[in-house]
Amino acid sequence: MENEDKIVSEFLKSLGDWSNYVIIGGGYALIIYKLYLADPNLDNSPVGTRDIDSLLPRSVPPVSEKNIAHHLLDSNFKPVFKDYDLPATEAYIREINGVEVEVEFLTDSAVRKDKDKNVQISGVVAQPLSYLTMSLEMTMEFHTRLGLRGGCGFSWSLDVS
Repeated sequence: MENEDKIVSEFLKSLGDWSNYVIIGGGYALIIYKLYLADPNLDNSPVGTRDIDSLLPRSVPPVSEKNIAHHLLDSNFKPVFKDYDLPATEAYIREINGVEVEVEFLTDSAVRKDKDKNVQISGVVAQPLSYLTMSLEMTMEFHTRLGLRGGCGFSWSLDVS
């Protein structure tokens, strides 16, 4: 799990000031739970996808002179377009510590107009999904071994109650 800690830390560093607004979900939420929040004596490795699903609220305040996309590009992430939608579904890919890491952005589909269409938020394209509202509202803070703060949304990843 040391490699996953380095990946999470590097991803949070890559986001700059935006790391306070991006919530990590999906398969990496399970990894974060194991790394930083679960009883360290439990010997259970999480099973999940190895991409980082990054959850964004529909609207974010201006946090930095650079948007999220610029921070990722400055950190050597490369954008990959996955379809021909307008805006196109995209991911950002970079090798971190010998592992190819893919980052996708997701948001809630609570807005009535165009609720199933991709939206641009701070320079990145986020895919709307109907079940993300709770993950954006019910987050847990964690700190990597390097002391970087992150937020994790578990409601669609696992039941932590």
